[in-house]
Amino acid sequence: MRQLIPLSLLGLALACSSDPDKDATIVDSGVPDEDGGVDPGGPVFGPSEVVEGLNSQALVGDFAVLRLKADGTPALAYGYYAVGDVEAHIHYAEKTPSGWDVDDVIEVGINGRRAAPAAPPYGTLEGIGFDLVNGVPHIAYFGGAGPPVGQPGPNISDLVLSTRSGRTWTERTLVRDSGDVVFDCTGQGITDPYCQFGNVVGTNASLAAAPGGGFGVVYRDIHNGFAMEDFRSSDVEYYGEGQGPTSEMIDAVRSGGQHSSLVFTAQGWPIAAYFIELPRVTADPRVGIWVGYWNGSEFRQVQVAEGSTSSRTSLAVAPDGRVYIAFFDGDSADLVVGESSDNGATWTTTDVDESGKTGLHPAIAVDGQGRPVVAYTYCGVTSDRDCPGSLGTKSEVRLARLEAGAWKKYRIDNGQGFGGVGLFVQLRVGPDGKLHVAFQDPTNNDLVYVKEQ
Repeated sequence: MRQLIPLSLLGLALACSSDPDKDATIVDSGVPDEDGGVDPGGPVFGPSEVVEGLNSQALVGDFAVLRLKADGTPALAYGYYAVGDVEAHIHYAEKTPSGWDVDDVIEVGINGRRAAPAAPPYGTLEGIGFDLVNGVPHIAYFGGAGPPVGQPGPNISDLVLSTRSGRTWTERTLVRDSGDVVFDCTGQGITDPYCQFGNVVGTNASLAAAPGGGFGVVYRDIHNGFAMEDFRSSDVEYYGEGQGPTSEMIDAVRSGGQHSSLVFTAQGWPIAAYFIELPRVTADPRVGIWVGYWNGSEFRQVQVAEGSTSSRTSLAVAPDGRVYIAFFDGDSADLVVGESSDNGATWTTTDVDESGKTGLHPAIAVDGQGRPVVAYTYCGVTSDRDCPGSLGTKSEVRLARLEAGAWKKYRIDNGQGFGGVGLFVQLRVGPDGKLHVAFQDPTNNDLVYVKEQ
């Protein structure tokens, strides 16, 4: 039977099991099922902790981002929908000795909506960027004051940053209009009338701290933000403070920007991954996963894979300089990992888990031994290629790790044996080398955290 142990006055809890068949630390016998199953052994994780959401009926954890403080303390930024509320909030939580300390950062309101307000759980957030910059939480999102009164356009349409001092959060606008990024459209041979036109900027934000101080944000510019041509012509753009580039175009008017991620190389050069969504013509080969890499003077674009995806890409940089990307192949419903040894200019890819119903919401990191490790969702044998349309009773959060040239797969959490877990998966490696994982449990509307023992 599942046991719940109170953690703090917030009603937060640990979830554990007295049944070894339902223990998240137990993997199967290694006998392959129809999908190949998982390997025996592997990392042992402690009991799962509900960060927020237990017994609240609120939807917690959309677009969750996990980061670790210098001492290894986990911190998360994520979406929060109260019961009956169509307007999303962004919450911030960090672990304390007595439980989880949670801040209500901001009520996002209609930010990110492409149409009229709709009932939760989905439709109001289009991504959250979060990192700790010199120890200070920085959260980027689509918000702001919008255009002046009397002028046309959405009410809330900017790239906004919230930072924390004590328990106080302060907001400021980073990018307000499409034209804030100076870019010579004609010099690129672009005849699209949407280039640098409009004021709907900041969706699909991803934020990363720069190694020498400062930070960067990759985001999507969708111009006017309502016509199909706005999405077909969207830009991928970059905002930076500190070392490196400041305001730059990554990829102009090609429909890019969804499911973005951002990392920095050791020399402070940003690398952004994103999805080009809408073809200009039928079977346009540009649709797929792309990387924009900084070469010291400008961003260059390279396609990593063709096809679709439906969840955020994930990037990581190894100590030896190799760059890794993990993404969900929406056409084959598989987990794919790519590797680059030249700062993102060229890539090779490998199908890591190829059951045809796996790889959703991947998060990649490099462990203390320099090995790439991916946490992701396996949708379950009953999904029958519906991934990500449904998480079956056999769905679980998995871990894939490159060991002696082969990818080994292990179970992290299977929903106490009932499945239904694994959206917005996150993975970090602590200063002690231990793995930290967070994910949404959509069955119970909770945000869950586990740590390797």
